[in-house]
Amino acid sequence: MAKFTLSTDSTCDLYHDFLTEHRIPCAPLTFTVEKNGVMEDRLDNFTEYGQYVAFYNELRSGAFSRTSMLNYEAHLSHFTRLAEEGAKDVVHFTISSGLSPTKEVAKKAAEEVKKRFPDFRLFVVDPLTATVGQGALVRIALQCRDAGLSAEETVEKILPVRSHIQHFIVADDLNYLKRGGRISAASTLIGGILDIKPIISFDGAGKLFVLAKVRGAKKAISFIKKKMETEGPDEWGLVYIVHTDNSPAAEELAASNLLELLEAFHEGEGPFFFRVECKSSMTQEQRGAFVRKLAARLQTLTEGKLENSPSDYEAELRLIETRRGGFHPLLKLYTLPDRRFSYRKHVLASSIHPSLAALMMELAAPWLKEEGRVLDPFCGVGTMLLERNYRVHADTLYGVDRYGPAIEGARENAGAARVTAHYINRDFLDFTHQYPFDEIVTNMPVKGKNLTG
Repeated sequence: MAKFTLSTDSTCDLYHDFLTEHRIPCAPLTFTVEKNGVMEDRLDNFTEYGQYVAFYNELRSGAFSRTSMLNYEAHLSHFTRLAEEGAKDVVHFTISSGLSPTKEVAKKAAEEVKKRFPDFRLFVVDPLTATVGQGALVRIALQCRDAGLSAEETVEKILPVRSHIQHFIVADDLNYLKRGGRISAASTLIGGILDIKPIISFDGAGKLFVLAKVRGAKKAISFIKKKMETEGPDEWGLVYIVHTDNSPAAEELAASNLLELLEAFHEGEGPFFFRVECKSSMTQEQRGAFVRKLAARLQTLTEGKLENSPSDYEAELRLIETRRGGFHPLLKLYTLPDRRFSYRKHVLASSIHPSLAALMMELAAPWLKEEGRVLDPFCGVGTMLLERNYRVHADTLYGVDRYGPAIEGARENAGAARVTAHYINRDFLDFTHQYPFDEIVTNMPVKGKNLTG
């Protein structure tokens, strides 16, 4: 029996059938559609795939959509209904706090519900993302619920996963960014002529930012493929391909070389053992026959480099049936080691997450000097310097920090990364050096209580 109720708002972009099947109550957000000067309020409560297609066709015909925050009354109604149905502990996912204050509105509504139902407890999860990223976290919470974990245990498991989600959102038409006030009319005109495709992602605060700009859809897809090849999935091994009624791009991504991906993420040559999992409306007998036929065909086409092994496998090809009778393909890698940041033997509570440090260096790459002399005046355990050197090789690395245990940890981390770096246990204000540095890279300390000693 589940120890808590799992709930979400509609920005998770999970299909209605999935939410119903897995008993996940959903609070629909509201949005407005402006067409021919007329504003119309609507609910994000689509139940069929065709409704999504009709919505995007409206946008193509000149309509413009704006989302609006799920208001207090809607939250109050949603949580009251859950409490009346017997829910006590509720883990609820909202849209990112970097995009909307919905999280705080949910908390206030829950406080009101608790007055009538004292046993009602709401655990609000700020996903720092939206759409399929939020949906991925809901799926993981679903696994926790079905495994018998408590609400507290589930939230504790979910929160660290947020920083491991990578998003690559390709904006196909700059006009929507212009109409939303994101870019100027001049930028829209020039970008349209040059076929510029912004690639958008979420930062650590759950806000959208432009990760890269490329010319053309094919280069955008190539950019995403390259990122997947160099960085790859983490230990969850989940990759989701989502499109907003743009199936050709989704098909091109889904048709990328599966065998090549497996070879890139595993040591040694094949065969690679796999199994096929199918979620569909077929009967168990039909589904079994379909899976066996598909697995045998895949093994034949790859000349045995992919070998079907339902009980002992390295990869799972998961097919999720769509309303049109096709399938969304998902790939989960079970034996993928995450060695990218394995040098981090020591970490402090205040340490920057290595993926964030790597992202900062990726953004700064055009300005980093090859074989430069680099200083981090507040180095902590040395993550910024090591990621700086990983992105563009430096001649000399110096790190200064007045906290002794941090310097000790930085030295060991540098040794694990096989990087020569000089770490000095000293206040930066007392640090001097005989020659200038080319760059200063650092994660500035946060203002807080004064430290002594």
